[in-house]
Amino acid sequence: MPSATLSAQNSETSAPSARAQMRAQWVGRANLRRHFGRSVRRITALFVFDLIAVELARLAVGAVRVSAPFGEAASRLMPEGLLGTTTAALAILVGLVAAGAYLPGDAWRDPARALKGVAIGVALPLWASIDPGGMALATLRWSVVVVLLGSWIALWRVGVTHLTNALYRSFGSTERVIFVGARAKSAPSAEMSAFMAQSRITSLGWLSDRPELEDHLGHPSAVWEVLSVSRADTVVVCGNLPDDQFRSVIAASMVARCRLLSMPRYDELVSTTPRHVYHAGQVFTELTIPSLTAGGLLVKRLFDLCASLVALVFLSPAFGVIAILIKADAPGPVFFRGERVGFGGRTFKMLKFRTMSDGADSQKSELAHLNHTGDPRLFKIPDDPRVTRIGAFLRKWSLDELPQLLNVVRGDMALVGPRPFFEKDLEAYDDHHFIRVAARPGITGMWQVYGRSDVTDFEEVVRLDREYIDRWSFRLDMRILLRTIPTVLRRTGAY
Repeated sequence: MPSATLSAQNSETSAPSARAQMRAQWVGRANLRRHFGRSVRRITALFVFDLIAVELARLAVGAVRVSAPFGEAASRLMPEGLLGTTTAALAILVGLVAAGAYLPGDAWRDPARALKGVAIGVALPLWASIDPGGMALATLRWSVVVVLLGSWIALWRVGVTHLTNALYRSFGSTERVIFVGARAKSAPSAEMSAFMAQSRITSLGWLSDRPELEDHLGHPSAVWEVLSVSRADTVVVCGNLPDDQFRSVIAASMVARCRLLSMPRYDELVSTTPRHVYHAGQVFTELTIPSLTAGGLLVKRLFDLCASLVALVFLSPAFGVIAILIKADAPGPVFFRGERVGFGGRTFKMLKFRTMSDGADSQKSELAHLNHTGDPRLFKIPDDPRVTRIGAFLRKWSLDELPQLLNVVRGDMALVGPRPFFEKDLEAYDDHHFIRVAARPGITGMWQVYGRSDVTDFEEVVRLDREYIDRWSFRLDMRILLRTIPTVLRRTGAY
């Protein structure tokens, strides 16, 4: 383990520093890629093994058809072409996907999922060819294929478990796990040993209040420091932690993009979406937020990129007109480039049409007493004297935000997400505030459509950002984008 971890091991109850929390952001980017690569390898391997299983079944059926005692019955129950075409094989794979037979954990070895997937996959080719008098025969064929092929795939998947584990280890894709809690209060030792032996994991040690443990990494309060240097990508919570420690572990794991598992503990699931997963027969509650998964982020990114490019093409004439008005109104550049902290803790230059006099940033400290929120993390001044005439118009109609479409194209921002913030604000952040950087910052978001500048409580801003991250879906993004239009037209809270 890196030497930097030694300081975390000796940290019993010290509060995490913003430096460790930002390192966790950077680690999170690598963990996201690692989780995505692991999922791709796992699903690809299962697809290949399932195709082999279907091909072996096809060869077996073909051999039985030409055998003397069973040939006629086999040909009648499983006619030529039932398993012999590429379309039939793909239909079975689609059925397995629909049945959840490619989910992580022990789900892919569940015989019921294999039977259900085969039932779905062979239904269409069998039932599509039914003639009015062939219902009984089609039903019999379907039942025979589901039982035989489904049982075969279920047994096949159990048989290749050790092979898939070996492949994961060979390609360096084992999960690097940190256990948090008291070992004595966790799962029985036999079940935990089975989990560690049969699952594709590498144990890095324990964060516990029991320093006598041989693989002790530190106190649970050191979770930010340990995750920032240990390259862990999975955290398993065992036993009951105090409320503040449990919340800190959840926040650190989410920001570092770690897969978070917990022994069932239903009273403190915060706002995550829990589901049961099994590893080597041991039940865990997975607390990972769906919006932070690699697949969801990929869909969101593709939509943002395409929509932003189209919008830039249609809005290019407006960009030219606004640029001319800004230059004619007050001396200075057309664009304002402000440094902000974004996705994964990376700083970037956020673009806006300039709405203030040139050099307005240098006057910020002099005008701090006019900040109507009273919180420097939400610096808002009604009738700000630095705003130019054209700038006031642009702000009222939110036209100053349009150049951020270029930030979206570059990958710095998204169309919908939490608003980016200043790096200097980090020192005043509590643990739960850092969830704001667990998603790519957006041009619009929950805060904008539910109050804009009228929301003056920073905790309310964080709550709205957290709610968006927890509930993210493509439909939610569309709803927020559509609500942004009437919000802008009403011009409430815009200054």
